[in-house]
Amino acid sequence: MRRIRKGSEPRQLAERRMTPGTRTSWGAPKAETDEWREALHREQLGLCAYCMGRLRLDEARIEHHEPRSSARDRTYDWSNMLGVCQGQLPDGTVFCEAARGDGELHANPTRFPPDVGDLFRYTPAGVMQSANGDAQIEATISRLRLNAEHLKRNRSAVIVRCRERLQQTNGDVARVRREWERPQPDGQLLPYVEVALQYLDKKARARGVSRGPRG
Repeated sequence: MRRIRKGSEPRQLAERRMTPGTRTSWGAPKAETDEWREALHREQLGLCAYCMGRLRLDEARIEHHEPRSSARDRTYDWSNMLGVCQGQLPDGTVFCEAARGDGELHANPTRFPPDVGDLFRYTPAGVMQSANGDAQIEATISRLRLNAEHLKRNRSAVIVRCRERLQQTNGDVARVRREWERPQPDGQLLPYVEVALQYLDKKARARGVSRGPRG
């Protein structure tokens, strides 16, 4: 996960929340939910709020961090809404939104402090872990199935890519870090960017250089 800075809510969302009889029921027209989905996609720079994989707009889901089953008064609360991937593969693998159900999560990408990115770490094999052994963070990883095999492979590939890029740039950590933290021409970040930044920050610390600011 990586920190998400929430911006201004879509106008129609505020209007929906103020409409009598609709504050706690999820029944907005598709035109409105499409607008919210697009806003979440822009706000998150094209990444799933949970796994950090590429978030395809046509498959994006609107997720409530505090589920509507237990927080109905936050149904139309922009700060409680995230854009997430559909979380299903053809082989039946489920993760992210499809794996969660209504279970409680103990890491919130929109809440700061702490920076949610600091709550996790990634091994060279792409395994996602709690940064400090926190059982609740481990439970969140498990509930969202963020260690599905394809996610581990993808994260491991990012680390390999960083190593190769460091070799190509004669170990210029700052340069490679800028390449990762800068949005692409389409305004989207590269998938699994937090994995790359953590790996590069670790390399920088080993050389006595402080890490760059969080994006």
